[in-house]
Amino acid sequence: MKTGLIILIIFCSVSSVFGGDATGFAWNRIISAGYDSYTQTYPLADSDTTETISENEIKITLLGKTKGRQRHNFRVKPVFTVGTETYRTELEAGWRFKPDSTITVSRIHCRWTGTKYREDSSYNLSSDYSNFEFKGYQKLVKDFQLRGNYRRADYANSSTLEQSYADFDAGLYVQKGDILESMKRFGVIVGGRSYPDSSEVNRTTLGWETVYDNGALFGSTVRFYSRGERRWISNSNIKPSSWNSWNSFETALLVDEYKVCLELDNDIWIYDEETSVWNNQFRTGTDLYLKNSRFDGPQFRAGIASEFLVTSELSQESYKQSGAKAGVDYFGDKLTVSGSLEIGRRVYEVEDLYSDFNYYEIWIMSTLYLSQNLSLDVMTNYIPENHSNEIDDQSLGFGSFQLVYHF
Repeated sequence: MKTGLIILIIFCSVSSVFGGDATGFAWNRIISAGYDSYTQTYPLADSDTTETISENEIKITLLGKTKGRQRHNFRVKPVFTVGTETYRTELEAGWRFKPDSTITVSRIHCRWTGTKYREDSSYNLSSDYSNFEFKGYQKLVKDFQLRGNYRRADYANSSTLEQSYADFDAGLYVQKGDILESMKRFGVIVGGRSYPDSSEVNRTTLGWETVYDNGALFGSTVRFYSRGERRWISNSNIKPSSWNSWNSFETALLVDEYKVCLELDNDIWIYDEETSVWNNQFRTGTDLYLKNSRFDGPQFRAGIASEFLVTSELSQESYKQSGAKAGVDYFGDKLTVSGSLEIGRRVYEVEDLYSDFNYYEIWIMSTLYLSQNLSLDVMTNYIPENHSNEIDDQSLGFGSFQLVYHF
């Protein structure tokens, strides 16, 4: 992990120097102060337990990038955060090569984050940790391209829920078109993940990915994504090998000033040998809604949502869920707001481990521009569950308030 951080620091330094001398570098400086709070209420024994994690923080962000359209484009972003519970650092750097200053043929992106808890922190169940991520892209002859990713997480004190790991994947793709027009892409991917503290669940993967986008910025749109892989686990007695697939489909049909939108997402897990912990699963979610397509005022949307999960009898987790949802988006000169509300019910096939419940989910994100350089960012989320067995009632909430100054 230290090696990755050193490489990223060197990359940031080279980016700043090279970008500044060769093409001119533009810097944006941001300082923000705010408050974050997570609240979870859940059943414990015969009473409810409420856990609240809150933190006041000051964050300094520097964002530098190459000016104008150039062959070599650099981007660096160091972020430093001091909170009442943690110290956090983020270093991000990227490079793009555009021979004609328009089309990217090479791309590198690196990101390192580190979190250290104060000695007097109330987060006594968490461990100091750091993450490193590397992404690379190279356009080859004709329509072929290479894509690769490397990720690493290191915990000072690993646990069952917080395990250090390193994984990678590399793929050979063929792509027709780009994001601004009808685009089709298919790739074959190899990869793996290793756990230094649990090598018996190390895995090797072979997968595939398919993407289609009709590239319509306006009018009717169609998007499709599918990725699947075969996972081979080092010790199948600890965790069985499996076939996995993740799929999504989105379409929007323009009718006068409105859009009829359909969104589907699906994931499938099929294990070589099922257990009570590792069992076959088939989950599908559906959103069907209507929204106005105007850009000169609020955009409203309303519709229905459903989800179902089918599992084996070993887990008894199968359920059906349905609800209604509505939302609004507004992008103005002084105010931007995005909010949504969903109300529904989940019914389990067997109520042994879980009880049926009604739920609602509220999401609100907003930015109020107080002046040219000063803004107030607000984000909040609240999800309560009211179960048929009251002892299972639980809720999850999050709130963030940030005063942001650009200079």
